[in-house]
Amino acid sequence: MRRSQTEKMEYKERESLRRDVLKSAVKSNGKLIASAVHVEKAREKGFTEDYQIYCLGLMFATERLQYYMQDIRRETRETCYSLVVAHRYGSHRDMRKINAYCKEIAESGTLRFNVNLSNVLINLLFCPADMAPVLQISDFCMGGLATFINTGKRDYYDIFDFRFRRSQDNKIRGFGIVFYPSNTGPDVEIQWDNI
Repeated sequence: MRRSQTEKMEYKERESLRRDVLKSAVKSNGKLIASAVHVEKAREKGFTEDYQIYCLGLMFATERLQYYMQDIRRETRETCYSLVVAHRYGSHRDMRKINAYCKEIAESGTLRFNVNLSNVLINLLFCPADMAPVLQISDFCMGGLATFINTGKRDYYDIFDFRFRRSQDNKIRGFGIVFYPSNTGPDVEIQWDNI
């Protein structure tokens, strides 16, 4: 699904295709994990550069993935390994900083919860998302989630809502979706000087 081809479609045809892709994606047994960063509030807390905002979102999503992996380990009694494939446009300077940050959290965990990411390998793809199908599906899901968060419209969100990771009492906030700044847990302070 190359972007140049979908842009040639009529609006209704493109939206129908988007729904079909989302419906196909949720037929799997996988759990969705997402993070949402309130950009203006993050900037107020000192995260002034775009790459820092990107790293915040990536870190929180990776943390939630790690907790999910730990849940699986308790159930199966086997260590599971996971690969995070992230998409990023940006300058070469940003790419170096993001790679360094990902290496740091992969080796030493995260500052907020001291999560051990020893079984998570992060691979950043610095290429257009339409070159990697897994990123296209992720973009579709995140687009639907962003529309819901920003406008309250559930048109796409309802298609995949049931696939989000939830707590035992069916809570999605902090389990399938983590927000920054958080109303339910401590926010993170990152020492960017080390990167």
